[in-house]
Amino acid sequence: MTATSDVPHKAYEPVSVPSDTVSLRHYQPNDEHAILAAFNATFNVQRSIEHWQWKYLRNPYGQAWLSAAWDQDKVVAQYAGYPVQLYMENKVQLVCQAADAFTARSHRRVGHGITGLMSRAFYHFEQQYCEHRLLLGYGFNTQKIQKLGKLFWQHKVIGPVTQHKLLRADLPRRSPLSWLQQLQGYKVVRTAAAGKWADQLFERVKDQYGWLVVRDQTYLNWRYAQHPDFSHDFFVVYRGKQVLGWIVGRQNAAQWLWGDALFDSAEVKTALPLVLNALMVAYPQVTEVDSWFAAVPSWWHAALASLGFTSQQQAQQLDLVVRFYLAQVDAETFGNNFYFTWGDSDLF
Repeated sequence: MTATSDVPHKAYEPVSVPSDTVSLRHYQPNDEHAILAAFNATFNVQRSIEHWQWKYLRNPYGQAWLSAAWDQDKVVAQYAGYPVQLYMENKVQLVCQAADAFTARSHRRVGHGITGLMSRAFYHFEQQYCEHRLLLGYGFNTQKIQKLGKLFWQHKVIGPVTQHKLLRADLPRRSPLSWLQQLQGYKVVRTAAAGKWADQLFERVKDQYGWLVVRDQTYLNWRYAQHPDFSHDFFVVYRGKQVLGWIVGRQNAAQWLWGDALFDSAEVKTALPLVLNALMVAYPQVTEVDSWFAAVPSWWHAALASLGFTSQQQAQQLDLVVRFYLAQVDAETFGNNFYFTWGDSDLF
């Protein structure tokens, strides 16, 4: 079925809000300065203007997907996301990844439930970018945020996020490439940006994963290589000229934060150990690899377990949540098919 808002739009008209100075609108040039000031004050962080512009203005699939509530010249609430391409049921279509949402502390008592400023910003966003346009929107929320979201988002909880960790001491010690593997043409290349190899591998292996964000060079370079806050490394494994898989992540003190990966299932037993050993050689100070992945596909989890990765629920107890629009599937079917990684969240 085609899903639309579960709450009648008249239920959140501005008349229900007791402040006649509050208005809702989409992004206009230079709004990011007021938006960022409100975001930083709300969360007590120092996100940079470069980060904001990278995320919302330089996204290759669509720019400035957000709705903000303004009280005169100040932003007092926001709901924002950004578009990504999803390969699902043999088609590539846009979906929305939920990102930054907040209400300023000074305005959290303005309205209640579906008349609150966060709710109004969400419905404003949804009508403009999602309804009758997209398959779905997804995000990663704690149970506390989910309780708030039930007031307006009406999302479906797919299931908990699983965190996977590997200690250097548990990784079998071996040279990155044996002489036999070198003779067979195996090699691991470390690079800061994605190339044509990303397109080639995605086209070859996408159906081995089910449904997933399109991991081509356009997406990977925007998401990781162009990130203004961090430097990410790709480790790409080849046999001859054929790419077999890749991982991408960054160092954080003694940890290597593993953000994303894609492998050929027929080669993963050989290719993944080669990549991880190359990673450990490149980062001798790293003692632990930290990552999280979806529950599917099963062959991928088997490969992780075979190398000594342990798994547990993600530390913040995050769940994957989805809001369906044009997608004609249920939550269970989506959860059984959707491959995601840490990099598919707004938290990496």
